[in-house]
Amino acid sequence: MKKIAHNVLSASFILSTALMPILGAAAPAEAATRHCKDVTLKVENDSGEEIKITDIDYYDPDAIGDWRSEPIGSHRVDSGDTWEKTRRLEKVNGQRTRIRVEYKLRDGDGDWGWTRRVESTSAVCDRGDTYTVSVQPPVE
Repeated sequence: MKKIAHNVLSASFILSTALMPILGAAAPAEAATRHCKDVTLKVENDSGEEIKITDIDYYDPDAIGDWRSEPIGSHRVDSGDTWEKTRRLEKVNGQRTRIRVEYKLRDGDGDWGWTRRVESTSAVCDRGDTYTVSVQPPVE
């Protein structure tokens, strides 16, 4: 009886060990297809004044809350200049997405004013894509 149990254990160990490389290889390939890699996020400052970019989010139709944050820190961009960064957008490969930029302008006192938002157009995310947002002069 002990010999049969040992043979069953050995067979199951051999089978699981043999399948591990096959199952392990599937996981990275699957993970690679969920993320949209090497995406360039561009913010063109056409506002006529300096802006401070405070956050960039991207739309994920499958996420709770719909928007995922892409932490970038704060960046000042002079009028007429473009800020860009290449990032990996998680879980939106092959899906329609867009980016949303949060930025600030200086108020009358020279301090950074309230947060404003502008969005790019929506497009299917593929590796190497570029999403561009143009910050226009404020309409007040």
